[in-house]
Amino acid sequence: MVRDLAYQLKDRAGEGTADGYRLVTALRDARLYPARQLAALHRERREVESVFTEIKTHQRGARAVLSSKTPTRRPISQRHCL
Repeated sequence: MVRDLAYQLKDRAGEGTADGYRLVTALRDARLYPARQLAALHRERREVESVFTEIKTHQRGARAVLSSKTPTRRPISQRHCL
């Protein structure tokens, strides 16, 4: 069982964006994990991941090799869920 959250982010002026977002999570207790808090954490995570993507694809140089040449896979139970 999962919890499905649909939301829109507001820009700095307080206006909603045109694009909606959907977050599916195993954190089902709404009292312990409020939807607004999960949406905010998800936004922060996307920002961090975009920085990592920028570093990996554009700033590492033409011939630099990243520490892991191939992606590793972990079982779902070991992944961090939001």
